[in-house]
Amino acid sequence: MERDRISDDVRYVVNNRHTGSIFPTKMIELNRAVFLQDGAVVDGAIYGHSLYVTGGTVTVFRSVFANHSLKISMEEDGRIDFKSSLNAGKSLFTERNQTNNYVRVRGDIFVENANLNGVIVYGNVYGHNINITDSAVLGGVFAEGKVITRESVVGLVMGKQVHLNDATRLWLPHCIGEERLELSGRVKGFTLGLPDSFSQLLDHKLADILESETPLSQEDVYTIPAVVKKKQQDENTPMVKILTLQPRLNDLFSVKTTMKTNLRVHNLILNAPGVADRDKGEAYNRFDDAIREYLHI
Repeated sequence: MERDRISDDVRYVVNNRHTGSIFPTKMIELNRAVFLQDGAVVDGAIYGHSLYVTGGTVTVFRSVFANHSLKISMEEDGRIDFKSSLNAGKSLFTERNQTNNYVRVRGDIFVENANLNGVIVYGNVYGHNINITDSAVLGGVFAEGKVITRESVVGLVMGKQVHLNDATRLWLPHCIGEERLELSGRVKGFTLGLPDSFSQLLDHKLADILESETPLSQEDVYTIPAVVKKKQQDENTPMVKILTLQPRLNDLFSVKTTMKTNLRVHNLILNAPGVADRDKGEAYNRFDDAIREYLHI
């Protein structure tokens, strides 16, 4: 078996299988940078001041801790797979170079500032400022500052400022913005067909998730008190922005009742005794036209 190519006090380079963990063994190594190159397989955990992942195929089986920064650059025909959580003290940055493959993180991500591009996160993302592009988060996104998404699929989103941009899709159409919650472009939520969409996502077919989508807009954003119990609310109670489909779902009850009434009217028209079929047909068409005009269809 080949040995790690470089290992000293300032850098640790892995480009083959490494049994065990990569941890500092003396004080000076606390500031050591760790480099994972194409072909690296680390069976244990990793701790370094900074971590740089480059190349095609890299696998890490335990948690990763970068005291300062973590940068992932995926090359063509590669597969970068973290079997556990990612932790970065300052920043996490991912990029893809001429590839449609996705970096997989099978645990949670903890970071101060994250810029995710081409990542599938099986857990949650926690941070201060989180920018998500062409990625998928199967759990939630929780930020103390700002969340920006575009061309991505995410679950629950919470932040001080939330911006959902073009082609963002929500597993659960529910977001909370303490100060601001803005939608722009084609933002949609899944309401039906979730299992099929979920399996398509795991097969990297983000563009094929088209079933049971509900368009969302700024009209679905409501301002509500941050305190749920009315007895605890007063004029100083802070307000938050919330994105939800609940009012639309509540309207379904009235729609259902209206549909039953319409069906009864249709049946009365079609089964009216002593009325010629021609007159029944004319009355039916007029009623149908009136319903269509009311529904703007």
